[in-house]
Amino acid sequence: MSKALVIDYEVLFHPSKRHKANALSQFAARDILYECPNCNEERVVTWMFPDVSFEFVDKCCGVKVVLLPKEEE
Repeated sequence: MSKALVIDYEVLFHPSKRHKANALSQFAARDILYECPNCNEERVVTWMFPDVSFEFVDKCCGVKVVLLPKEEE
């Protein structure tokens, strides 16, 4: 497994468009757009609890990515 990479992202929808994610997270879930660090393909993921870091393996190229919370503007 490769080293985890911190990825820059854009919030697409807050709250998420996924109803189950909103129900489980009490409407904290966000849909996030980011680029795969390996092939630069645009990817979307639902971040259930965006106040804590989110680490997962991207199914695109099998790269481990980390999303870190951003301070609210």
